Amino acid sequence: ETDIGILYIVQHELLKASNVDFAGVIVKHPLTNECWMRINSSTKPLTEVKKSAESAIKMANEFKELFNSKFNEIFSNSLKYSSLCSSHNLLIFL
Repeated sequence: ETDIGILYIVQHELLKASNVDFAGVIVKHPLTNECWMRINSSTKPLTEVKKSAESAIKMANEFKELFNSKFNEIFSNSLKYSSLCSSHNLLIFL
């Protein structure tokens, strides 16, 4: 199943590139869940998509490491953060 959220992340990375003139994402039709991406670039668009996807993966991994370190910090110091965490709520400072 297609997830347009992933395409939005790649689009965001594409628009950071100086040689990309346009990067757009649309859901062609909500009932078919078909997503399209259009890229105008002075270089090969597939090369730009590959670089942007790699950049997005790197950024996601960095976020995952930051989140995990904060999560581990909270639970290793549970007394310090006990007022921030209840059975239904959790507040994490990044």
